[in-house]
Amino acid sequence: MRTLLVSAPLVLGCLVTLLASGCEAESPEPLARHRSALELSLSPLEPLQPSDASPGDRFGLAVSASHDWLLAARYVVLDDAVELLAAQRTTTGWAAPAQLVPTDVNGTRWLGTSVAVHQGDVPEALVGTGQTDGSVLVFDLQSGAQTGRLDSPGSLPQRFGASIAVRNSWLAVGDYLEGPSGDEPGAVHLYHREDTGWSFRQSIGPQQGVIRSRFGRSVALSDGYLAVGAPEQGGVAATAGAVHVFALEGGVWTFQQSVTATVPQSDAQFGYAVALSDDALFVVSRFDNTFKAQAGAVYGFERTGSTWSPIEPIGAEDPQVRGGFGESLAFDGELLGIGEHGDPGQSGADLRGAVSTYHRVGAKWELLERVQPETSLGSSAARFGHAVALGDDRLVVGAPDDVASSESGFVASWEIIHTEINGACADGVECASGHCVDGVCCDTPCDGTCVACSAAKKGHGVDGACEPILEGLDPDDECPADPSSGNACAPASACTGDASCGCVVPGTLQCSSDEARVDESGNEVGCAPYRCRANTCLTACTSAADCAAGARCSSDHLCSTPSGGGSSDSGGCAFAADKRSAPGSLLGFVLALIALGTRRRRSIDLS
Repeated sequence: MRTLLVSAPLVLGCLVTLLASGCEAESPEPLARHRSALELSLSPLEPLQPSDASPGDRFGLAVSASHDWLLAARYVVLDDAVELLAAQRTTTGWAAPAQLVPTDVNGTRWLGTSVAVHQGDVPEALVGTGQTDGSVLVFDLQSGAQTGRLDSPGSLPQRFGASIAVRNSWLAVGDYLEGPSGDEPGAVHLYHREDTGWSFRQSIGPQQGVIRSRFGRSVALSDGYLAVGAPEQGGVAATAGAVHVFALEGGVWTFQQSVTATVPQSDAQFGYAVALSDDALFVVSRFDNTFKAQAGAVYGFERTGSTWSPIEPIGAEDPQVRGGFGESLAFDGELLGIGEHGDPGQSGADLRGAVSTYHRVGAKWELLERVQPETSLGSSAARFGHAVALGDDRLVVGAPDDVASSESGFVASWEIIHTEINGACADGVECASGHCVDGVCCDTPCDGTCVACSAAKKGHGVDGACEPILEGLDPDDECPADPSSGNACAPASACTGDASCGCVVPGTLQCSSDEARVDESGNEVGCAPYRCRANTCLTACTSAADCAAGARCSSDHLCSTPSGGGSSDSGGCAFAADKRSAPGSLLGFVLALIALGTRRRRSIDLS
C-alpha cells in the first residue's frame, strides 16, 4: 500500500496584519480537524451488491456518500427506470442496501442518476429525475419513506434534477435545458432546508446573452460557494465550456467569477463535472487535448480573496482517447478522486476503468494511489469509476457494467486512513503511536493519575509527551479532597508534580485573586502575564481567558503582551525554559496556519 507524506492546504487569515502588529488570526470557517503532517493510505472494504442482484442491473450507475449513508442507483430493465438503494455505514463497511420506493411518480419516469445525501438531524436521500417532468424526490433514510417532491419553479423546465448538490442547509438543482426551445440557456435553482422541509429561495442562470451552453449540467456546493458547469458555452473556441462561480452573501447567491481552461479548446466540454471546497475548484474538461488527443483533463483553481486562479492541470497516467479521464469527479477539501475509463464507442478502448486519487503536496496536487477493481469482480468491461463519491474518510466507486459478464454491477469502497505524525488528532488511528490523548498524538496511552499529553493541560512542556501535570493544577478534577485517609486535607487538593495528588495546605499555594497567588512563604506574588488557576500560576494557555489582562495567547500556548514583553518569572510563576519572544511566537503561528486544512465533502454524480 502506497503512502505519501503531505502538508495541508495553505490557509492565511489576517497574515499581513499579524506579522505587522501581532493580531489574532481568525480561521475563515470552523475546521473539523486540524492536521499538520499526515500519511494517507487507502484500505479496501468489502464490495457491495444488493441481495437481489440480477443481470443488467448496472448497480453503481450513480453513488453518493456521507458520514452514515451510501446511496447507489441501479437500472431496472423491465420498468426502464432507475431506482435508488441505501446502505447504512458500519465499522467494517456497509450494511446490506435497501430499496427506496417512490410514492408519487410513474416508475417509467423515475429516470436520472443524480443522487445526494443530506446529513441533517434526519438524514435524507435526494434523487433528481432529470426529465421534462423532472423533480427531486426526498426520502427519510431512517424510515426509507418518501417525504417530499420538489418540482421546478421555472416556467419552461426540461431537465430539472439532471444535477444536484447538497451542502449544510443548501440544495442546488440543475436544469441544463431550461428555457425557450432553441435558446435553452439553462438554470440552477437553490433551496434552503427549513424545519418543514426544503424551501425554494432563488434561481440563477448564465450571463446575459449566453444560450445553449448547458448551464447546470454539473453543480457543486461548498460552505460559501457554488460552481455551475456550462460545458457547451462558446467564447474564444466554439463550445469550449466554462464554469461559473457564485458566492453566498447575506443568504443570497451572487455571481463572482467565470473560469475557463488555460487555453480553451473547441468541443472540450470544460465543465462536464465540477467539485468544490471553499478554497479549491476542480473542473473536468472531458475531451481535452492537453495530455493526449481528446483524452480529457482536470483543471484546478485556488481561491485568494474573491479571485479563483488556475493551477497546473491533471492528466491520466495512461491516457485513453475520447474522454476517458474525468468520467466522474469527487472532492472533499483534502482528497480528490477522478474516475477514468475508455469510451465504449472506441475500438480497443480500456473499459475496465480506474480511479486516481490526489492530495496536495506543497503547491501541487500529486497522485496518491490509482485503484482498480479486483480481478474476480471487475471484468475488462466493468467501467469501474463511472461514478465516484467521498464521504467522511471513505472513497466510494461505482462499477455498473460488469460482474462476471452479467452487467449486474457493484460498488467498491476504501477507508481513507490518516496517520498523524504530529499535532492535533480526533482518534488513535490518526497517530503513528496509536494514542490520541487530550486532542494530540501522544507517545504513550497516558492514562495514569495527574499526567497529561498536551502542554496546555500539563501546564508545561510540549504536546505529544506524556508527563506529570504541574504542581497545583488539577485540570480533570481527578484529585479527591482527602487523597490519604491518614492525612487531614483541606477542602481542596491538586496534583503534586510527580504524577500523584496532594493536599493544598491552608494559607499557602492559594490564588489570592485572578492574577496573583500566595506562595509557600505566605507572600502574595503576581502571575502576569498568566492568571492564577487551581492555586497556582498558569504557565501555558489554551485561550485568552488563561492570560492576564492585556496579554494574548499565542499558537504555541504562551501568554505575551502586545509589546512583545513575553513571560516573566518575577511574579513568582514558573515558566517553560524555552520561552519565546513575540516574533518567534508569530512565526510559529504562521507555520501553524500553513498546516491548517479544510475538509470539504463533496460528491459529484453524473447521468
